[in-house]
Amino acid sequence: MGPTELPTSTKSASSVSAGTWLFAGILLLAVLLRLYKLAEWPVYQDELYTLHDSVEFGEQFNLRPFYYFLQFLLLKVTPDTPLYLRIQPFLYGVLGVWVTYELGRRVFGVPAGLIAAFLVSISAWHLYASQFARYWTLVYLLAVVVYLVLLHALDTDRVSGYVLMLVLLMVGALTHPSFAFPMFGAFASVLFVSSEGRVGLSLPSRRGLFYFWGPLAVVGLIGVLYLFLSGIVGALNETRGLVAALRIVPAMVQWTSPPVVAVAAVGGAYLLFKGVGSDRRWGALAWFAWITGSGLMMVMSASRSVYADYGMAMLPLVYVTVGGFTQRVAEKMTSGQSYVMGVVTLVLAAAVLPGTVSHLSDGTRFDYRPAYSYIERVAGDRPVLGWPGTIQRYYAPDLDFETVRADPQFLADKLEQNSGFWLVASFRRYGMVGDVGGGARWLDANCRKVLTTERPRLDYRTYRVELHWCGADPPPREAAGN
Repeated sequence: MGPTELPTSTKSASSVSAGTWLFAGILLLAVLLRLYKLAEWPVYQDELYTLHDSVEFGEQFNLRPFYYFLQFLLLKVTPDTPLYLRIQPFLYGVLGVWVTYELGRRVFGVPAGLIAAFLVSISAWHLYASQFARYWTLVYLLAVVVYLVLLHALDTDRVSGYVLMLVLLMVGALTHPSFAFPMFGAFASVLFVSSEGRVGLSLPSRRGLFYFWGPLAVVGLIGVLYLFLSGIVGALNETRGLVAALRIVPAMVQWTSPPVVAVAAVGGAYLLFKGVGSDRRWGALAWFAWITGSGLMMVMSASRSVYADYGMAMLPLVYVTVGGFTQRVAEKMTSGQSYVMGVVTLVLAAAVLPGTVSHLSDGTRFDYRPAYSYIERVAGDRPVLGWPGTIQRYYAPDLDFETVRADPQFLADKLEQNSGFWLVASFRRYGMVGDVGGGARWLDANCRKVLTTERPRLDYRTYRVELHWCGADPPPREAAGN
């Protein structure tokens, strides 16, 4: 039996049938959740950046060309509506659930695949990415396929597997550079833990060295040279501070759900130190990938803006590890194995659901449409301050708009220049977005809140938009006697 193949002796017609039906239900759930309001969520500025870079594809250099090229082709036959901008992420999201099941099934067995697929199907992070016109679900999908092909190529030592892996790595890196972050650890792990679970340096086969490791080293060297020549490495000397670096891992943990991450961390350690054969190899792969992926993100975040989404290529390892760990622990019990796996899955699902329900409530984004609609209806000729300008130009291009700086002196100068103005402000849980100190207090002292747009959430996140009228005059709506 190969390390990545299911033990056929454990299969029965009934279990295969039950697993097939369960997976079909999980896949249907994933489709329905990702279709919900797919075309209705408000457009976010990053989605407009996708539209811009796709329409102008080929006119300027871009570090992430692959997804934009696919969107460029799609826009040749579809309109640039939110629905068609989000069709790609939706499709990649559903395929990601499918391939996650396949990875879990081949490494551990059907139960692990089902658990992993179910958790990713209801994941607030993956669900958000599946309804967001960016490349993140493609990064996830490609990462799952790479992990799957990596194990298969090592076990079979076939040229086709090595070549396919190189192609996938290239496509993934051209989709987003963060795709490569966990791959350093994943590839290093298989050099130190064999498929039989032996720990120690294991040299690649001649075929693997010629068709994969050698070309990979050449591509890596070219990449390092590019980083130096482009000035990116030099920019790392311009630190943004320790806080920015330390903030990135908690953000990823929150997106994924702390209980799920905790089980994955414990499960990965259990498989690495207590597992045997290919289980130990998977534990090493997961932990090495998490360490290098998170470490490189922290290093990059010290000098430039890095977001939790940059960890998307690590996410499949979390769900498959949870599934595999749960299955292996249940298998050690003499009875009630299915019951134990079901209870664990339901408990983890309960931990994930607040984020999932919250996303279904507001799409995990700000909704500026009511504020701009109100301004246009009441007094669209008055000055408007807000952020971001890309959203204003999309929904209300005729307004007299200027990008706001949440600086009391800037706001005071604007008030002195105008008898009154509208201010569209965004608030997260930590306060006003872009507040450099005292901006929110200035609003309270000099402005009147006219409208608030916010849908209820069950998690700690906040996406609130407030419309204020600033100035001594009453708001235009009141002056008109409305």
